[in-house]
Amino acid sequence: MSKSKLIFGLALTLSAIAYSAVPAFAEFSSTATSGKAKAEGIVEGNGFTITCPAEETEWKLPKSPSPREIQIIKPTKVICTVKSKTTEEIAVEERECEGELISNSKGITKEAELLSTILTTCTTLFKISGTQCELRTEPEGNKEIVSGPVKNEGSNIVSAGESTVFFSEVGEVCPGLKGKFEAKAKAKAILENEKLEGETAKGSGPYWHVNGSRLEAGAKQVKMQLKGSIVLKSAKLGVEVECKSSGSEGATIEGNGAAQGQDKGRLSLSSCKVLKPEKECLVAEPIVTKPLKSYLAFNEGAQQNIVDVFEPTEGTTLTELKFSGKGCGILAGSQPLKGSVAASVVPKGSESQEYLFEFPATAITTIKHEGTEKTVGLTISSNPATLSAAFGARLATGEKWGVFET
Repeated sequence: MSKSKLIFGLALTLSAIAYSAVPAFAEFSSTATSGKAKAEGIVEGNGFTITCPAEETEWKLPKSPSPREIQIIKPTKVICTVKSKTTEEIAVEERECEGELISNSKGITKEAELLSTILTTCTTLFKISGTQCELRTEPEGNKEIVSGPVKNEGSNIVSAGESTVFFSEVGEVCPGLKGKFEAKAKAKAILENEKLEGETAKGSGPYWHVNGSRLEAGAKQVKMQLKGSIVLKSAKLGVEVECKSSGSEGATIEGNGAAQGQDKGRLSLSSCKVLKPEKECLVAEPIVTKPLKSYLAFNEGAQQNIVDVFEPTEGTTLTELKFSGKGCGILAGSQPLKGSVAASVVPKGSESQEYLFEFPATAITTIKHEGTEKTVGLTISSNPATLSAAFGARLATGEKWGVFET
């Protein structure tokens, strides 16, 4: 069990509960360090409805968090209103009170139930027809009043809860209110572009940057140049093909909003030679891929941990390798190259005119994209295969560009 103290007004039982549910107990893996936060809440009872509309503020992570707990910047102004069947909306004055939030788990990864308790009296003031109404939410009878989950929804953290709150009317006789009464409270808060530990937010990189800014919209044409040769092989199938020339068509990097960077294009290979089998076997040229799409992802644990993953736009086939000759044996005919392949993008975290895409001889087989771990790999006629190569890449405009985690 974990506890956290809160100091707000009526929002303690409304939006403050929802806001504070997240920083009190969650730990995070996102690379984002700040973002927008908003919450809303409603209390209904005894013919009255008190509403605290969505109030936008900011969340941020401290520079050296341990654990990484989000801090909520308290809104400079929270405006709540009250209305009934006989009155229009009336502004509410809130006075600060103290509460405590309790989690039934030490830390939450995807979802946890939360309870809140009022520790000092919360006071709500408003006037109806010149009469001052004063409502109090006392500690007595208002213990563990909010139960609700904190969880990931899309690229955001969402906290929501419902509860029963007990009020007492004091001071002058307030029209429509008598003594102690029960009310239903609902609250919801959203922290944008952040996720609970165990998932990476959709808006948490990696990203393409051009001229010092993240590329979030539009596209930039890329010129690719093969450095040395490209080798395709399958040890199990006994085949190895080397090509010493290549060309790209329609290669671009694209802005993808707050989501991780993406790109597209197709590749053609020529000046190819069959190295295995060694005799009297040829491969048809050029070897042209089908239209490709690719996306940036993380290769966790690697020094150069940002990769670009290439796969066919449709289906699973990248291209067909067509072999002919007496020495080809079972390879003779068309052999499909299928799957996906990852290249390290070097360097990361800085901009330059040329970047290097390295397809290592020992293939990258596991990546993490938008918080989900994925397996990547190639096959030739259903047999495991690898592709090794290095490409230099420049923007057609000559602009500086790069890949960054944020």
